[in-house]
Amino acid sequence: APGAAAGAPPRGGGVHFGCHSSDEAEQLLIGLLGAEDPFAQREERERFAARAARVGFLGAAAWLHERHGEHGKALDCRLQDGKLREGVFEYIITRLAEASDDAP
Repeated sequence: APGAAAGAPPRGGGVHFGCHSSDEAEQLLIGLLGAEDPFAQREERERFAARAARVGFLGAAAWLHERHGEHGKALDCRLQDGKLREGVFEYIITRLAEASDDAP
């Protein structure tokens, strides 16, 4: 756009990836990672997860941490994203409701 800084995100917010929304692009990335799992080394995983989080792919970063048993880091990623955070709290509310139903 005229007058826009080089590398600035397009107007309307968010990062765009060709004809895909950022949510679609993130899901494609998760699919690729699931098929390949290229991050056997922890340091490589950490660098990738940090990059994914910086560009707003917190779901991809959370997925990668979960896949490798790093549940605390996965939860941190989920709590940083509004949509993912809602799912965390829905899960907690459901579990508490189930526990209260099981109580004597």
